[in-house]
Amino acid sequence: MSFKKLLTEFKAFALQGNVIDLAVAFVIGAAFKQVVDALVNDIIMPLIGLIQASMPGGAQSYETWQWHHFLFGHLLATIINFLLVAAAVFIVIVKIVGGVLKAASAKPAAPSEPVT
Repeated sequence: MSFKKLLTEFKAFALQGNVIDLAVAFVIGAAFKQVVDALVNDIIMPLIGLIQASMPGGAQSYETWQWHHFLFGHLLATIINFLLVAAAVFIVIVKIVGGVLKAASAKPAAPSEPVT
């Protein structure tokens, strides 16, 4: 098996629709995980801490609790990062690679024989 044939087979495998879709899903999923982590760590967990602190024996009472425990800026930065990653993936993978694959698959039709 020659290297050229192996490279041709790998190119056909890597540019299949399923592999490209899987790569896009992986990148988008990794970026979305960061958004979920930021939401939980920056918004939900401070709320749970506030509820727990207001209970008897809690570490901090409601009166002394401050709003700086919510990290809205970090959550917003994570959402913007996700949107930038999604836009980059859409432009590069969906539009450019999809257009190249569509152009490669659209072969000119062979002239048909005249019908008599």
